[in-house]
Amino acid sequence: PGKDWEVMSGTSMATPHVAGVVALLRSQEENLTPLEIRNRLMETSDEIYNLKRRVGARGRINAYNAVHRIFLEKDPAEALWHSEDIWVESEHPYRAKKEVHWVLKHPGAAWVRVHFSRFTTERFDRVLIQSSNGKVVEGLSDDHDDYVSEPVRGDTLIVRLIADLNVQRYGFQIDRLDYVPAKF
Repeated sequence: PGKDWEVMSGTSMATPHVAGVVALLRSQEENLTPLEIRNRLMETSDEIYNLKRRVGARGRINAYNAVHRIFLEKDPAEALWHSEDIWVESEHPYRAKKEVHWVLKHPGAAWVRVHFSRFTTERFDRVLIQSSNGKVVEGLSDDHDDYVSEPVRGDTLIVRLIADLNVQRYGFQIDRLDYVPAKF
């Protein structure tokens, strides 16, 4: 309106994109049911770590994947997970302008994740959950008591605490390492 441009986000902005991908799918496979279309969109979406807990598809719609039936591997079903008790914690409070990391491993696992029994950081400090090759699967800050991290493929997970100069808070406690055995 009025020859102005504006940046917007949310479901109102996403809906036209999803409708366009649905139209592409229907032009290729006109007999797809609404449920089949929904499942295709969700199973072919690109996982985006900061969207995983915010949207049902756990990421961003991918028209190419949907039309070409490229199904992406998703996290293992909850029934496949096993647990072992561990105890890993940051300093309380953690130090300013410091970066520390912990490497957690369950040999032979196909997937691993951690359970934070207590988690309190300042909002600009970050705790990253990373794979053994450094790929970030989740970034956390603020309060997340009784929280299960996003899973990491493989038997090794890195927890990295990055603190700035400002307020330092309690930090975290990890009391459990969850894993999916390589052969389940």
